[in-house]
Amino acid sequence: MKRNIIVFLLLGLCFCVKAQTDSVQLQITYAVQFKGTSKTDTIHQKDIECLDIGRLTSHYYSLIDNWYKEHSTNTNPYVGHSLKFEVYKNMPKLGNITYIHMPGWITVIEKNDQLFNWNLVAGDSTICNYSCKKAITDFRGRKWTVWYTLDIPNSDGPWKFCGLPGLVLKATDNNQNFDFTCIGINRTKAKGIVYPSNAKHIVSAERADELQQLEQKDFTAYMNLLLAGQVVIREIKTQGNSRKNHPQMPSLELFK
Repeated sequence: MKRNIIVFLLLGLCFCVKAQTDSVQLQITYAVQFKGTSKTDTIHQKDIECLDIGRLTSHYYSLIDNWYKEHSTNTNPYVGHSLKFEVYKNMPKLGNITYIHMPGWITVIEKNDQLFNWNLVAGDSTICNYSCKKAITDFRGRKWTVWYTLDIPNSDGPWKFCGLPGLVLKATDNNQNFDFTCIGINRTKAKGIVYPSNAKHIVSAERADELQQLEQKDFTAYMNLLLAGQVVIREIKTQGNSRKNHPQMPSLELFK
């Protein structure tokens, strides 16, 4: 009996270790459009984002942000504005979805089987030469329509999307504030997926949204909370110092 327990614990440890590092098997590139909240934002801003899918895990990130992390030059080949988040699925443990507001100041960890309630509906489309099926969901204040392909049976997609019998290649909210569209699919084993060591300030998804809105409206107050280690404290003293030269982005999740 003790031997069986030890074997079970070792297997669990192996799974936990595997969830910390992984090797990329498939890389999906998405063109992302989002509309700012300002009345002057009449056009959609753009980002180029990537989903690296490994054997057990995945990593979703902005290629704009990733360029600055890997290069010292400011000459970024990707034109647009980053949504400033990364998502790790099955990290740091299997069954987790970890959302990190970059550069790692705010972290949300949730169970991936408790997020989306999908309705599979009639509809067909072709995206990047893959036949797709249609699904819809209401998730935290937004209604989403997505297109997924059974030809790539990974239950994954851009942002937090998961839980379907195939890979999500396109997702749009009903108000057209956000659109994620696949523009490239490549099989590669050139890189790995490593869970970041700078993920900290773990909060609820609702609190993370409050802090991100504060970052846009009053950057000084936002930084004061982080530096003081008080991100969980609800009282906010504004300083009147908003971020400049960056679109005021709507929230992907709307909390009442």
